[in-house]
Amino acid sequence: MKKLIIGIGLMFSMLITYGQGKFVLDTIYSPAKLEAKNVAIIYLGGSDGGIPDWEFERDSLPKLGFPTLGLGYFKTEHTPDTLQLIPLEYFVQAINDFKSRPEIQGKKLVLEGMSRGSDLALLLASLFPDKIDGVITMATSPVTWNGTGFHPELKRWVSCWTYEGKEIPFMELIWPFDISGKWIDYRKWYTESYAKQPIKMREKATIKVENIKGPILLFSGEEDRMMPAKDWGELIITRLRENNFEYNYQHYYYSDVNHSFSYTDTEKQGGTREANYNAWQDFKKKYIEFLNQLNSM
Repeated sequence: MKKLIIGIGLMFSMLITYGQGKFVLDTIYSPAKLEAKNVAIIYLGGSDGGIPDWEFERDSLPKLGFPTLGLGYFKTEHTPDTLQLIPLEYFVQAINDFKSRPEIQGKKLVLEGMSRGSDLALLLASLFPDKIDGVITMATSPVTWNGTGFHPELKRWVSCWTYEGKEIPFMELIWPFDISGKWIDYRKWYTESYAKQPIKMREKATIKVENIKGPILLFSGEEDRMMPAKDWGELIITRLRENNFEYNYQHYYYSDVNHSFSYTDTEKQGGTREANYNAWQDFKKKYIEFLNQLNSM
């Protein structure tokens, strides 16, 4: 099969299948290992890139009857090396292709995201609400942010995402050094960037979560060193409440717990081993409860 590089202006190029107009998707598919339930999951990683290969989603959920698809969108064989200007059409195709599988047809679809992937999950569910039936996120921002680094040709921050060739509105990170030239920590960087940007920019970049047509489950660690995850999760909850969101929504946050609920890397990520372990177990428990409830609806 011939391949062709298609570009969006100077901003982006991605490998697609020539003649069919399709992206080459980089995924890990795990079919249900028991009698399949009526819910399937697509899970999205964060700013580390690559195809997410997580044991709970890859092995545990399929053993409970939930088929899953791990979807990479940069730093994979057929995607860009940097998180810049990724077309949302890529994800729409992944959703459509997944839902067209004979064993998936007719099932409800949940998007799960971690970190930058959580913002993406909310964004996709808000823009394409008829394709997605529920969202689960860990460490979530209420807005979309710029991509990784300055764009080499455009010499400026660019959005993580595009749709129909146009950048999705985004918030720009401020200069990450204090007056003495010292690097500020990530949490402070994101906190100050959010606070200091013009209100109009913030409003444009805010994810319209009230447009989502399904339940939403948010998780955050209060000791997140990457971002103010608890505070931002509460902003999302407030927006849902103020817009009289008709579906169930919950935000669970945990003290002494870090960005990814990692109990094996607390020295780097923060929190305590015990708190992160307990939060991770609770995350899995509530995740499964969420799926079972959606399955019964």
